[in-house]
Amino acid sequence: MNNVDRMVMKIVGDHLGMPGAALSLHTHITSELGADSLDRIELITTVEEYFEIQIPKENISEIETIEDLVESVRSLTGSKDL
Repeated sequence: MNNVDRMVMKIVGDHLGMPGAALSLHTHITSELGADSLDRIELITTVEEYFEIQIPKENISEIETIEDLVESVRSLTGSKDL
């Protein structure tokens, strides 16, 4: 697991009140963590602010797992690891 993975997982855990040990890259944000649509938007906004990126609105609906969110960060930063 690299720095992007760890930071996104920390943000998700902090935002949704989940311990990091309970999360994996394959964790589903809505069905497994119980995030509603407002939680998802707040979570994505927090990630965008932290990494100083803007995830296109048309891509937000495709983010279902923590790994999807990590991949969005990587593609927008052009980096495998920050």
